[in-house]
Amino acid sequence: MGNYVKVPNGEEQITIQLTKKELMALTGVRFQEDRSIERSARKKLQMAIEDISRHAAES
Repeated sequence: MGNYVKVPNGEEQITIQLTKKELMALTGVRFQEDRSIERSARKKLQMAIEDISRHAAES
């Protein structure tokens, strides 16, 4: 058995602004001098997902 997720307008593109370091951190690059870079990028992604969910709930 598989889990299926329906995402209305799932192919719609969104824009999230990340720094170059944040983008690199999401691909697995580790920045020893500043470990908060990946957390910052993931927080931006989470906020975007929450925003999408909020808009879907309002519709």
